[in-house]
Amino acid sequence: MTLRIRSVLVLVLAGLLSFVASDARAAGKTCLTGTAPEVAGDPAQITALRQTIDATCDCASFDGSAGKKHGNYVRCANNAILTAVGANQLRPQCKSTVKQFYLDSTCGQNPKLHEVVCIKKTLANGKLGCSIKPTTRGDGVTPSDTCAPSPGKLDQVPCPGFVRCIDAADNNGDLRIAAPGDTGACNPILTPARLLLNEVSPNVANTHDRIELLAVTAGNTGGITVEQDIASPTVLATLPSIEVAAGDLIVVHLNPGPSDATTSETTSKDELPSSTFAWNFDAAWDVLGGTTGITYSDRVLVVRAADGHIQDAVPFIRSGIGAPPAGFVADLQAIQAAGLWLPASCGGKPCSNTTTPSATAVSVDWAGVGSTVTGKTAARTSATDTDTAADWAVGVSTLGVPNF
Repeated sequence: MTLRIRSVLVLVLAGLLSFVASDARAAGKTCLTGTAPEVAGDPAQITALRQTIDATCDCASFDGSAGKKHGNYVRCANNAILTAVGANQLRPQCKSTVKQFYLDSTCGQNPKLHEVVCIKKTLANGKLGCSIKPTTRGDGVTPSDTCAPSPGKLDQVPCPGFVRCIDAADNNGDLRIAAPGDTGACNPILTPARLLLNEVSPNVANTHDRIELLAVTAGNTGGITVEQDIASPTVLATLPSIEVAAGDLIVVHLNPGPSDATTSETTSKDELPSSTFAWNFDAAWDVLGGTTGITYSDRVLVVRAADGHIQDAVPFIRSGIGAPPAGFVADLQAIQAAGLWLPASCGGKPCSNTTTPSATAVSVDWAGVGSTVTGKTAARTSATDTDTAADWAVGVSTLGVPNF
């Protein structure tokens, strides 16, 4: 091979490598879209961050008064966004995307204008957009038609009852507002279901753990999360939109295994029958969780509503493993202080390893659960929720069917 040919080949190869590298870098610069592997984690990161923001920056508390204006609301949200980026809990590429969710909101806007989420559809090309528009003029009374359609040009639809564009206009739940997945119509306003932790199998081989939830009230489960720990939470599962009845059971399949279905049931409890998917339960809603199982030690499990408030929390301990993991005692104290667990204190003091009773003594001991999907579980033993360890016991699995 001549020197000239060798030089040409080197230059061609260098160009190809540069193209591949630049293509990979470009793919990684997008949020929620693209082929870069890290994009797949964007929805979970954004969902977790939104729950943090909704809990920290309560929209209802930003009423347009001094210090509670829209700019204050956006700054509150942006501080949480920057913190998440710094902690590697949100990719920098998603920073502006998430911030836009809070810019396009009614929170903290001038109350005299009675602003509303307004979805816009350009008829010429079908492009969708969404913004916040007033429904009255500055006198607070005279109607404003800024969210009215423009015949032949625009369809504009007001969405009362929503405070953020993303919640009103994202019909397919992909955290984007764009056709064809979104239609230009307002999402229905759903009544959230209230769920309780009902049964737990935290020690299944290969972390194919199971968490059963009980619907205390009828409603929709969309956006409800099951989490591990309080101060440094791990989102184990985010529930899809399911209309449940009071008394319905939902079995969350963590780190789905070979006999699990490949998707969640959302239309009926036997949508994906056990005759086809052996680990499903035909009398319960089977929902796929994330790839992380439960840490089988001393942990607080939490059910958190889509608006960020905690619906249920239970502290579990595994007796015989020594001192509780770092953070457990503080997490227990947090749910006691919030009125989610009793007793509210231990001898008048925050429960700890040295109080009487101790932190572990007031928690549910799940030692002795099985290591198979049909093994023993920790489960509620009564229909009455007293928020105490007495509600729970380890015994034969009743996953997918009523405990009592």
